[in-house]
Amino acid sequence: MNRRSFILIALSPLLILALAACAPKLIPDGWIQLAQAEVGFSTTRIVLPIPPNAPPVKRLIVVALVNDLDFTNIRVVFENGTSFEHPKRAILSPNRDSLVLDLPGERRKVREIVVQYQNVRQTARRAAVSIWGDPR
Repeated sequence: MNRRSFILIALSPLLILALAACAPKLIPDGWIQLAQAEVGFSTTRIVLPIPPNAPPVKRLIVVALVNDLDFTNIRVVFENGTSFEHPKRAILSPNRDSLVLDLPGERRKVREIVVQYQNVRQTARRAAVSIWGDPR
């Protein structure tokens, strides 16, 4: 083994740690995952039920996993039956983008989140969506 190979092998763990530290942190500390689901290529709408024991939240973060997703509409349905709609389009890439929804009013319990979307790229890997809430 020559000297250059040895140095590369010795420094590779440091390089991996440095890249991980530079990667964006999409979910702040203290937030909890409310829902996650794999989304199909043929579907364009999915209803994500929120567990009844989930705490009330004031803000949500929506992230795409595995593949890019083009969110065309997001509707948050609260426990009391009222809803909040985010009709603006958002294209999210995994490990790079997130969509923060500031919910109106006080912290409230969410019953379900209805997401309308389109896959940006047609690949063999299925995309997924993950929803996180700020219980503070």
